[in-house]
Amino acid sequence: MSFRTPYNQLTASLQSRQSLYPKSSVTVDDPTGAAYQNLCFWTQSKYSEWTHSPEAHSHGNWKTVFVEDINSITMSKDKLKAIWKAIHMGWIELINKGIVPESWGRLCASGRALFHLMIEKLFPIFKLAQNGWKLDLLCGNDYPGWVRNNTNDKGSWIINKIKCEEDSGEAQAVSCGRKWKAKWSTSQGVKKNIKGKHVLK
Repeated sequence: MSFRTPYNQLTASLQSRQSLYPKSSVTVDDPTGAAYQNLCFWTQSKYSEWTHSPEAHSHGNWKTVFVEDINSITMSKDKLKAIWKAIHMGWIELINKGIVPESWGRLCASGRALFHLMIEKLFPIFKLAQNGWKLDLLCGNDYPGWVRNNTNDKGSWIINKIKCEEDSGEAQAVSCGRKWKAKWSTSQGVKKNIKGKHVLK
């Protein structure tokens, strides 16, 4: 039996759910975005300007309204949930490759290119942005806290395991805290002295 990475499992799962994707393909050859006149937020400056408007203040989804299709329709909660699962798996892939920046802005060019390639393959809507700013903005807001909770100061995992659910193809990082680490260390052949005798527990 062959083993696949959590990202590959998630890719297979998401690709089998065609309803999660916009039906139209996205090929962006125009760096100005002029070909997509229905888009509200091709540039990040346009989104930043909108966030200061009265409409934004009353919008319940203002933090993710820029994740839109070619007709400027914002992604549903289910689609956003699928996007976040893919993003987390992409982060796991980067860490497994030893790419662990403290903040998203410090990600190296090759790491950013790899990550964008993975996510844009699953969700081509992220190509609908000048210089890929939409995906970077999503990551920039959440990545720092996520990486602090899942890696140590050396950039190594502080997790118990990556739980892969074969049925759904989804993967979940299960964090381990200090209590788990202490329990694990005392269970690995620690000798205890009982009535003058060393017992291997």
